[in-house]
Amino acid sequence: MQKTFILDGSNIIRSWLHIKRNINFKEESKYSSILIKALYPFSEKYNYNIEVYFDGPKRLLQGTKEIQVIFSHTKTSDDLIVNSVYDIVENYNRQVCVATMDKELINRCKAYGAEIINIWKFFNQIKQTIFQYT
Repeated sequence: MQKTFILDGSNIIRSWLHIKRNINFKEESKYSSILIKALYPFSEKYNYNIEVYFDGPKRLLQGTKEIQVIFSHTKTSDDLIVNSVYDIVENYNRQVCVATMDKELINRCKAYGAEIINIWKFFNQIKQTIFQYT
């Protein structure tokens, strides 16, 4: 059974940079690009479908067939993530793993059967590739 890996991209970037506040989209985009590039070998190694969600309007970030980049626009990325978890589990009967530190999002995703991975554990899994791009 193929697993889908969902990343709370904005939460990951803020955690990575140890920022408690929201950051501007230009600042976030720089690190988001690094994150997306680091996901290529991760996706290939584990054969995951990956969805990366960011708050706010569309920005210049390119995904691939295996790595989808989604922007929340006027909605919240949390709601989009929960909807995706529900859809994948209920309609496609696939496993879903969500990477976030957001406690409310964790509880909502677990309610639909998602596995949760702590962002720092996630960073540990992809750290070799992240440091190639920083």
